[in-house]
Amino acid sequence: MSERRFRFLQATADDEPEIRALVGSVAMPGTVSVRFEREPDYFLGTTIQGQPCDVLIARHTPDDALAGVMVRAMRRVFLDGKEATVAYIGQIRIAPRFQARWLMQRAALEAVRLGDRSIPYMGVVASDNPVALGTITGRRPPGAARVERIGRLRSLALMTHRRPRLRRPRLPVTPCDLGALDAVVDFLRTHGPDRQLFPVVEREALLDGDSYRGLRLEDLMVAWRDGGIVGVLGSWDQSGFKQEILADDGPRLRRLRPAYDPLARAIGARPLPRPGEPILTAFGALRCTADEDPDVLAALLRAARSRARAQGQAFLLVGFDRREPLLSTLGRPLAVTYESDVFLGRFPDDGASPTLDGRPVHVEVGTL
Repeated sequence: MSERRFRFLQATADDEPEIRALVGSVAMPGTVSVRFEREPDYFLGTTIQGQPCDVLIARHTPDDALAGVMVRAMRRVFLDGKEATVAYIGQIRIAPRFQARWLMQRAALEAVRLGDRSIPYMGVVASDNPVALGTITGRRPPGAARVERIGRLRSLALMTHRRPRLRRPRLPVTPCDLGALDAVVDFLRTHGPDRQLFPVVEREALLDGDSYRGLRLEDLMVAWRDGGIVGVLGSWDQSGFKQEILADDGPRLRRLRPAYDPLARAIGARPLPRPGEPILTAFGALRCTADEDPDVLAALLRAARSRARAQGQAFLLVGFDRREPLLSTLGRPLAVTYESDVFLGRFPDDGASPTLDGRPVHVEVGTL
């Protein structure tokens, strides 16, 4: 199919019903295949990607059919400890009729072409999705951005009913409120730079209802020690604008199900979903701890899982850089795990160092 038979343009409100239908019909391949529905309106979920956020679509010229959709969103993050703007490229969906690696790559290249060459571009791809990985790591035309993998993200879908084991006495953890908000923001801006791509959090963004749509102040769990904040973790319920549906459980879930489901039923929790059923998930948000203290992480996970359970969710999905020492302190929890590769692209003429320092990578899993 000729590349010239497609045109790329920015989506408008008139395109929304087609985009929502396309996104809801395309399952993301992998060892666990998932569809993401965007009811009641696709554009409701775009504000959490970054601001501004452009939705780009590809149309098949002969019949004007919607062939694909993706987003390009600006994010303020920390890189090497300093504030920077990056462009997130993601949410790429190609209609089954037009599935081809070159169309996915062309869509990504078009998003970059229409954007700012002076800033880095980031993307996150499931490690078990060879087509998408090939789009990023394959041959690139002259003048294209240099792309490097800067980390691997391990996401754990933790049962919300199970309490993490605490090795030492529990720390006090409280929901955030307006009185604690300024201190929470100061804490995140102090310790966030310890990780690559940690968001630059603004007080107004946590209150405006768009940047963190669905995340209320009381969903942010705050750990304290000696009167000071030592950790933050949110339970982000996005079910009002984004829904996950299990398309195919795959061999990994089928192997896990015989052990997982009886245990879940015995303790009054939900068993693993079956194909076609929703995956009731809250997303761990703004995970940040002082001094990489495993006791702080354990206390935060306990509180955030309890909050997710109160939100009606069966899982809390929390992302870790595989290099993080804190990840090993969790032991081997009974959880469904996903792995993703995190990429950063720069243009040869942007004047920036092509390689970041060794800080672990942070990705807000709820924004993918």
